[in-house]
Amino acid sequence: MLSKRLVVIIIIFEEQKSDYFLLLQSEKTGGIVHSLLNKAKNAELKEKLQQFSLQLLHLKIHFTAAGLFNIDRTLYFTVGQKN
Repeated sequence: MLSKRLVVIIIIFEEQKSDYFLLLQSEKTGGIVHSLLNKAKNAELKEKLQQFSLQLLHLKIHFTAAGLFNIDRTLYFTVGQKN
């Protein structure tokens, strides 16, 4: 029984690492868009970059298991609890 829990925790941990990496990359995207926005000379391009920047600002990225529950650090504690 303990080994099954350990396997599940390891799988969740590995998944969490990749999710965290994606979150870091999404945060970098905002900075890149702002750099491009400051350098853009074309009015249409500036408008599109501004719209994209606002979307990134308001978009909160989170991962779920088919929409049933969030896959985050709280999942560790739920899986790791003893009955």
